[in-house]
Amino acid sequence: MRTYYQLPEPAAGHYVCYPDSVGRYNDFPQHNERRAAGAIAAYNLHIVCSGSGYVMKEGQRVSLKAGEGFLYPRGAYQHYGTDPEQPWDVRWVHFMVPMELMLLRAADASSVWLFAVSQASLARFIELTEEMYMLCGSFETRHEPRMSALLYELLAELAHNSERLEHDALPLITKNAIREAADLIRGTSNKRGRCRRWQRCAATARIIFCGYSGR
Repeated sequence: MRTYYQLPEPAAGHYVCYPDSVGRYNDFPQHNERRAAGAIAAYNLHIVCSGSGYVMKEGQRVSLKAGEGFLYPRGAYQHYGTDPEQPWDVRWVHFMVPMELMLLRAADASSVWLFAVSQASLARFIELTEEMYMLCGSFETRHEPRMSALLYELLAELAHNSERLEHDALPLITKNAIREAADLIRGTSNKRGRCRRWQRCAATARIIFCGYSGR
């Protein structure tokens, strides 16, 4: 199944980010894309919900499974596709950003950013794209602010709750443990004396933990 929605150019030009097109490939074993550099001016975001596929990066074929995905910067050479034996269910968004956005720094600094997300984040991604599809089905100009907001939340979710596939100095599980412990600390008194206790919960060094949590 191939789902594709092309959005009209927004009437208001002040959005921080805005989808150019959105869609989904599901049970479509022929899915394969190869685009020359400069062929597409938008960012290209894909995340695998089930099945498997691949993306080519610097001449290497990188396999992708559920909860993994990629983000191409503007104008990049692109080559990716599904595994015909286990066709992926992949959701995608092509989008424009009229100004520099810190959330996209990882993609802008590479030929393609490869990432993984938790099951909770994957479920949220599906919810956000489902609402996008619903709005696109009977699109009206008044939907523009909501489409921009959905895309921004999607990008913020990725920036906050993802890790690089190749290497991440601080894995997602450690980041989440630090954040959970930091939230607990903020809600307690005598914070300084409890830093070592929460450090053990986060399973990281005291200096790293205290610096990351802002203590």
